[in-house]
Amino acid sequence: MIRDGSAKGAILAAIRAANIRQPALPPADDAWRHSLDLPRAGLVARLAERLADYGVGLTRLSRARARQEGAIADAVAACLAAHDATSLIVPPGVPAAWRPPGIALTEDDGLLAHTAIDRIDAVLTGAACAIAESGSIVLDHRPDQGRRALTVLPRVHVCVLDAADVVGLLPEALARLGTPRLLTFISGPSATADIEFERVVGVHGPRFLEVVLTG
Repeated sequence: MIRDGSAKGAILAAIRAANIRQPALPPADDAWRHSLDLPRAGLVARLAERLADYGVGLTRLSRARARQEGAIADAVAACLAAHDATSLIVPPGVPAAWRPPGIALTEDDGLLAHTAIDRIDAVLTGAACAIAESGSIVLDHRPDQGRRALTVLPRVHVCVLDAADVVGLLPEALARLGTPRLLTFISGPSATADIEFERVVGVHGPRFLEVVLTG
């Protein structure tokens, strides 16, 4: 029988020997990509591909179309209608040009989550940026994006994103965002899998994500 001390020594010796045999890791700067090296159109195409994989609705408006009066609001209205959403909450900083007419609209002024926000069908926000490679929408909760609770409780999230704010990889997004702040990364509708590996959407956030991409 090997005593505890001897067994411990043997294990540590084996670990040291295994570490010696491992090749040296490359320098940190060489281990990560910092850019996809794609033109703007390529970044947008990659983002669109990822969003489709996640089951995200995507409405694309050209720059000229987005500048037309009512164009973005009409696109938002179509997204809401696709999911039978009849009530909408918006952060205070959402532009008037994004707000669709003919729908019950509430502007957030610190509403309580359990008595107000969770009774509203949809939320409309902007975005800080999007990451093409992962298909992630990034919110930094500025006035056009609002509190995190707004994007968790409604069953539909409609996000207006400018194509100029699409970056390739996470390091580019972090460099763009600058000073550390609260960030929310959204990669498709909320989804989880139960013990039987059944995929369930909407457990921890919206069941549906719609992106209106301008430009």
